[in-house]
Amino acid sequence: MAEFAEGQITTPAVREAICVNLILACLESPLPWPLLFLAFDQDKINVEKDNGVFLSTTFDLTQLNASVSEADCVGRCAEVMLRILRLNQKKRLKSYELLNRKVEHGAYTQFSEVYHDFRLTGLRRKKRFRLSLISAFVVARKDIFFRILLVFSVVCAVVAAVMLISYLAVGSFPLFKLFGQSMDMIGTEQLNVK
Repeated sequence: MAEFAEGQITTPAVREAICVNLILACLESPLPWPLLFLAFDQDKINVEKDNGVFLSTTFDLTQLNASVSEADCVGRCAEVMLRILRLNQKKRLKSYELLNRKVEHGAYTQFSEVYHDFRLTGLRRKKRFRLSLISAFVVARKDIFFRILLVFSVVCAVVAAVMLISYLAVGSFPLFKLFGQSMDMIGTEQLNVK
């Protein structure tokens, strides 16, 4: 991350996304606290193209300190996050301000606290357009829609076949007589007399 982050992290939303992914990578990491601390010390943090974060596990164990706790790892992670949030910064983000204040006072002892604060103050993501929500809904249920369309097509084909057979047998479409000019003559009375 130290070598390529500055070129990849261009917007505040990307900076915050990488920070959230870094916290999640630390929460999901199976590494014990001393090795996780080494990952921060030896810059074993990697950023992927989609802003995902993963930790490399090639450590120089000569610097290993077995007494490192989660609070130490959280403090070091918060420092890395502050560096990320300062990259290409034109204005200070709320997440940066809160994180900076709490790091100065040593308020963080768990990764979940950092994650909670960061999600509260992070930039709100734009809501997806309704059209994209509808298309995602349709794609997720495409098999159901295909079956409904297939049944509808079969019903239309059956109705068309019945109409064709009735036309060939009677010489007209009896179905059309129901909807067209059926009220012109009632008994012996003509209604449309001009």
